Amino acid sequence: LVPEVMNTYLDLLANYKIRFIHGYPSAISILAIHAMRRNWIPPSTLIGILPVSEQLLSYQRDLIKKAFRDVRVMPFYGLSEKVAIAGELADEAGVYEFEPLYGLTELVDDHGINVVRIGGRGRIVSTGFLSKGMPLLRYDTGDTAELLTLPDQSNCYRLRVRGIQSRWGQELV
Repeated sequence: LVPEVMNTYLDLLANYKIRFIHGYPSAISILAIHAMRRNWIPPSTLIGILPVSEQLLSYQRDLIKKAFRDVRVMPFYGLSEKVAIAGELADEAGVYEFEPLYGLTELVDDHGINVVRIGGRGRIVSTGFLSKGMPLLRYDTGDTAELLTLPDQSNCYRLRVRGIQSRWGQELV
């Protein structure tokens, strides 16, 4: 991420009418700072920013929104192992809902028992539904989250959490 390369990225966003930017929040933030220094105006085709793989910090969200002119920022939580995916709710920063058709996701305590108390914290454990070659059953991600809503019929079996903390204990990859 040097100025010459970032200039090329910004030009390509416009030339190819890119609709979404997908990447690490730390990298998107650096590009956002560069775009603001250049007084760059995002193309009208750009409709969303998809930060992933790192915690999106509030100052990064603000930078990205400012640089890309309030284009919608849509962080999501996913795993390379493809066992769980969750999107941040549009009106609640830091609150994520897991997609039950992608995988069955649970929060468990230190003994592997499901966390059922709202506000309780546990490890994210998931069984993926996509991999036929190597299914992962109750895969313990090591990541943790706080329970907001248990999955049930009324919410289409979507587990809702906040405060996801990476097993890596870092804010950027």
